[in-house]
Amino acid sequence: MSRFCCSVNHRNLLKSHRSFGLIADERLMPLILGSADIFVGTATEEAFGQNAARGVRVRDSGGAFDRGGVSDIVVDGETGLLVKNLDAGELEAAIDRLLADSSLRDLLGKNARKRVESRFTLGKQAEAWADCLKRLSA
Repeated sequence: MSRFCCSVNHRNLLKSHRSFGLIADERLMPLILGSADIFVGTATEEAFGQNAARGVRVRDSGGAFDRGGVSDIVVDGETGLLVKNLDAGELEAAIDRLLADSSLRDLLGKNARKRVESRFTLGKQAEAWADCLKRLSA
């Protein structure tokens, strides 16, 4: 189960909002995330950056706190916007920037999807694990 999703009417830049609450069926996540204009990662600790990967996999641009493995997924200014400090005002500024600039959203979203598809698919991760295990057993 996931604690997603909400697209928010932020300063009237979005015409509507919808909160999905707790999502029990993971198969719905690509549909829900794909309907969002942006993905916002508010985790203050995240080892892999899995939530960010979910968002960018469906070509959402996003903003997130630069914590844990999030920076493996989100490259600041290239595939999304990273907020260095755990500061809600800085995160809000990143969200405002994305909402106000559709060209930036589109560019970051396209770059993010390419990055995830080239590095973080299950096949790529399996290859990386196999390579790691080979090196360890040599």
